[in-house]
Amino acid sequence: MKKLLNLCVKLVCTAVALFVVTFTIYFFNLDMKLLAFLEPYLDKVYDLRKRDPKVKKKVSSMKLYDECLIGMEELVADFHMQPLDLTGAGNWKDLGNNQVLFAADTAYELGGKGLPAVSSIALTDKESFVPKDEVYLIGKDLPELSSDSPIARIAFLRVNEEEMGTGQKLYAMIRKIEYTRYHLSPEGYMLRISAFSHREAVRVGKEGLRKGLNFAKVGQSFIDAYKKNASVEAVKLFFITDPEFPYKKLEDIMERSEQITTALDHLMKDVKMDCHTCSLKDVCEEVEELTKKDFDQE
Repeated sequence: MKKLLNLCVKLVCTAVALFVVTFTIYFFNLDMKLLAFLEPYLDKVYDLRKRDPKVKKKVSSMKLYDECLIGMEELVADFHMQPLDLTGAGNWKDLGNNQVLFAADTAYELGGKGLPAVSSIALTDKESFVPKDEVYLIGKDLPELSSDSPIARIAFLRVNEEEMGTGQKLYAMIRKIEYTRYHLSPEGYMLRISAFSHREAVRVGKEGLRKGLNFAKVGQSFIDAYKKNASVEAVKLFFITDPEFPYKKLEDIMERSEQITTALDHLMKDVKMDCHTCSLKDVCEEVEELTKKDFDQE
């Protein structure tokens, strides 16, 4: 009986310790901060991998993401899009990775309590898709919200294909652009990003709202951060809080975009893959076919 009691005590202590550790990681966004810290080291490890030189020459087209970009455009086209005035929005303070908003400092959460929290990015080299820097809102702006709300952030980025490079450099540049969000924290807008579930929830601070925080200021902060990368020429952003928006469909498109990026990496790895069991088989075949056409045209 005593052994059973000791075992139960150990199990309870272990469970409590695990809860404290995981809660601390979640509350202070430590997984996001760790990834941001490790990014340059991970880039170096990635650069050491051997690549298939033939594939390096082939993978050079932004057309791979056109399907995802068009799908996102079709989703937002069914809703009223309010263009936001970015005049004077560029002076909002960025607190980097040092911002922590406690519950008492938080007005509400975007994507909190199980609500949708989706972010998606699509790259293109076509000016027709992204003619200039723009921010659109579907739903209520931050000052208009008073309780937890769903959130989606869609980013269309026009990039210079020559600057993006080919093969290994292309993949690394795509990831670098995606990781921009890990280094950005507009005052009063605390991003809570999960690298595992791809959620991008936000805590909105009371003090930030009192100072005039809105999506125009947040959007301009994202644009400025993206354009620190020399390959990014223009950015079109959509912030969505409308509860009727089809967030699940957007998640599916985001997953497709991620699969395309992962397929690029798979095609460049100098290792043998079991394509018959890999979940990316169909995507890899499509990516390889597109890049093969580009290669044949050279």
